[in-house]
Formats: sequence, structure tokens, C-alpha cells
Amino acid sequence: MKCSEEISPNIEIEERMKCSEEINIEDRGNDIQKSEVRFTGTSEGFNISVAYKDEKEAYEAYCSYAHNNGFSVRKDHHSFWPNSRKIKTKDFVCSKAGFKKQSDLNSQKKCRRSETRTGCPCLIRFSVDEDGNWIVKKFIESHNHDLARLEDRHLLRSCRNIDDERASVLKSMTEAGIRTVDAFSYLADEVGGVENLGFLKMDAYNFIQKEKRSKIEFGDTNALIQLFKDRQVDDSMFAWDVQLDEFDSLLNFFWVDGMSRIDYDCFGDVVIFDTSYRLNKYNLVCAPFVGVNNHLQNILLGVAFLSEETIEFFTWLFTTFLRIMGDKHPLTIFTDQDQAMSRAIEVALPHTRHRLCQWHISKKVPSKVSCFNSNNKVRGLFYKCMSKCDSEVEFERSWNEMILEGNLQTHEWLGDLYKIRSKWSTAFNKEYFSMGILSTQRSESTNNVCHGKGSDSGSGFIFRNHISRFAYQISTRAQGNELAEQYMLGAMKDMAENIDLLVDGKMTNSNLISKSKSRAAPVSAFKDPQKRRPKGISNARLKGYWEKKKQKSTFYLRFNCVLTAL
Repeated sequence: MKCSEEISPNIEIEERMKCSEEINIEDRGNDIQKSEVRFTGTSEGFNISVAYKDEKEAYEAYCSYAHNNGFSVRKDHHSFWPNSRKIKTKDFVCSKAGFKKQSDLNSQKKCRRSETRTGCPCLIRFSVDEDGNWIVKKFIESHNHDLARLEDRHLLRSCRNIDDERASVLKSMTEAGIRTVDAFSYLADEVGGVENLGFLKMDAYNFIQKEKRSKIEFGDTNALIQLFKDRQVDDSMFAWDVQLDEFDSLLNFFWVDGMSRIDYDCFGDVVIFDTSYRLNKYNLVCAPFVGVNNHLQNILLGVAFLSEETIEFFTWLFTTFLRIMGDKHPLTIFTDQDQAMSRAIEVALPHTRHRLCQWHISKKVPSKVSCFNSNNKVRGLFYKCMSKCDSEVEFERSWNEMILEGNLQTHEWLGDLYKIRSKWSTAFNKEYFSMGILSTQRSESTNNVCHGKGSDSGSGFIFRNHISRFAYQISTRAQGNELAEQYMLGAMKDMAENIDLLVDGKMTNSNLISKSKSRAAPVSAFKDPQKRRPKGISNARLKGYWEKKKQKSTFYLRFNCVLTAL
């Protein structure tokens, strides 16, 4: 029995495979191209008669078919031609095909993933002829599980792909300083939702990370230094420094941009420094300097990465920080209870008040002092000593009462804590400016600051980001030139008036106001008006409400006395 060259797609898979075996047996001695079965026709949208030029084309065609039918594809077994590394056959299967190897139930694991494979028989096998053409040899389209619904098919792994156009947009936006999540949201909004985008947020993150790694050609350190140099070209106030060992290997590095230096000049009296985070690849300590502005918002004053938390490295960092910031010492610096950090602050920041994070201390107390958990009075007195004593005398009285109440006279940890009481109790820091800050938790939440402090996404966020960067660059160029500064201020005022008119619909682009030329005169060309004494107002101090009320009551009292006398 010989099968016809074309087989109807309606023939059952078993019959098809039986026919395949007969053909292979009969034509075993013939040329290999004749021995491979070539099915023809279409099965549920997949054309099994087409020959593909390479593996990529064959895989993409089958993935497209799988996406339309609601299942994901996984690459499976393959074979090679004898004495070569050229592929002879290749299988693509359903992602639920087969079963995972049974793991030891007695092994210690944090969590065990649920089994998702069902032994699905769905499979397509391609054979590759000597010319490199990929031809369907075996095709099984049945499944033993439910297929994905239409609204969930964009989640299938093999169906997700970032095309060249969207990849270019992602790279451009992230290189401009826009977060990956905001770039992803922008692309999703453009196509009407994530389900129409073709990839997920995780795929966007993986793509950006891969792009970043591909740019590092001469090692991470050289790429980092080159990045610093490039930033310095765009931002004249950008500053950085690195510390190398005797083998020219990177130990520590620190950088700060122009905006951070300006912020430090305005709000650098109180600095929060924390080393809670580490990089995975090199195990470097992330050490951000964080401040607080006049709106009580976090501001990033600089970032460092240290290879070790030693006195030497902390001293280098604090010295570098001061040098770049113009030798302006902060009034107060908050850190955690680290001895190396404390010693470095004494050396590099002798004029700065060192304060310890109360949150870290409070977290340790329950495990260090046993009666803290059972004795409410001891607990209350300890918290009073931390932040509720108005004077040093009151602190000493409350501390001694706590020691006696808990019978803690020989407690070593409390004894060491008492020796540095001036660093954590507010009773000893009444004369030092601290903005009411008691912990370093602002620094520990700096991940949000580093990635940018709202949840805005889409074109609005991108527009504001671009405008902010553009305005900062212009102001940097104009700084120091009196005419340029005055011109920029005048132009911004004109722009604000024009934008109000445009938003209100009272004006079009053709007749915008432009007064910047008349405002471009230097500041010294105009003088402040002469001071004159207003009419009807004396130089006496204005009286308050209670003073006026007192005068009014006195007047009525005297008036009543006169009436009584009459």
C-alpha cells in the first residue's frame, strides 16, 4: 500500500502515522528527501504543506497557530544528521506536554510549585532536508486540557514578543531617564490595553536589562566611568569619584547630579544615611544620602556603592561627599547603630551632630530586654527616655526608674546603650536642628525616590519629564549671565500667560503674546521704588485681638463709672 502524496487533513492522526510508517519502510533505501513524509492541507489554521527556510520561521509559524488556538509552545527533542551538528528533526510541543521529574519530598524547600503539566500529546515534528528546508513530518493537534480563553491568550509565554518598533521605543524612553514601567504603560495605552501589546511588563524589564548588559563591552567599571563622563557632558554640575585598590580594581564609587547639589545647598542641614541595600552581582552596599525639603518630601543628595562597611571606606565616602558639596557640613546626620560608621563620622564630620535611628533601637529592645515584653511600666519608661523627656535631668530620673523597676542594673546591652544616650535620646539634642526626624526610614524608602516620588504614566508623564530636563539644561546654561537670566525669566512669564490663554481657548498659536524682548533688560537697569510712609498709618506696632478687646472693655468700664457718678 502506498499513500498518495497529498493526504486530507480530515484523516485521523493514527491513520496518518500508520501511512507515514509504511512510506518510510518502503522507501528506506531511497533518497532521504523521499523518505520524509510531507503532509499537505490545513489543520485549524496551520498549513502543514508549507516548507520553511529555517528553524525561526518554522517556530514562529507554529507559535502563531498555537496562540490562535489558546496554548503555549515549548521546544523539545531534536536529532542530528550522522557525523554532523546539522539538525535532522526538531519537535515543538505544547507547554503542558510531559511531566516534571519528581523531586524528593523530604528535601527542604521554601515553597513547592504546583504541577502544571498534564502529559499533553500535542506535537509537531519538523524534518530538515539537505537543502535546509523545514518540512512537517508529524502533526498531533489534540490536547488533554482546557485551552486558554480569548481574553487570556496574551499571557501565553511563547506568544509574547517585542517587535523592533516597540523595542526601539522602549530603549529610547529608558535612555531618556523614563522608568521601564512608565514606558510600558505608555505603549499599552497606545494600543488600547496590555492584551493588545504582545508582551508583558516582565518582558519589558527583561529586555531593558538585556540591552544594558549588551552595552558593557570592556567591563562594568569602565562602562560605569564612561557613563559618569557622559553625564558630566550633559550636566556641568554632575560630580563623581571612585576608589581603586592596588590592582586598579574598583572598591567604591560615589556620584551626585546638579539638582542634588542645589538641593543640598538649600536643604542640607539634616542628612539621613543608610546602608540597608546590596547589589546582587558584586554584593556592593548601596549607601544613599537623603534629605528633606520644605514640603517634608524626600530628596536624593547623592548615592554611593561600597565594597565593604569599614571605617576606611566610610571615611573616604564622607570626605568625598563634603569635598563635592563645597565643604558644607550638615548640622545633623542620622544613621543606624554601626560602629565603623560612627568612627568615620567622628573623623570626617567633626562638626556634625551624629544621631542614631530610634526605629532600629526599638526593634532590638524586645529581643535584648526580656522584661520589656511583660512589664508595661518598663516599656513605657524606655519610650519616654527615647523621645518624651524635656531635659537631661528628666531622662536620668526616668532611666534610673526603669532600671530599678526591671532589676536591670547589670544588663550589658542597656549599659552600652546608656553610654551613647546623647545620640538617640531627644533630651540631649534640644539645641540641635533635626526637623523632628527620629529614624532613617526615609532613607530606607529611597527606592521610590531613585525611580521617580508618583504613579503617573503614559504620555503626560513623558511630556513632563522631557520638559523638566529641558528647562533644567536651559537654566544651567543661563546661570551666571545676567542678560540670559533676565531673558529666561521674562520668556517663562510670557509662556505662562500664553498657556493659560491656550488652555482656556481664548487664543490660538497664531497670535501668542511675546513680551520677552521688552523684559530682557538687565536687572540693574531698574531700581526698587523709594520707601514712603503710607498715610493714616503710624509707626506704632499693630495691636492684636486680645489687646483691642482689653482696651474696649476698659473704655466701657470707665464710661459706666462716669454715668454712676453723675
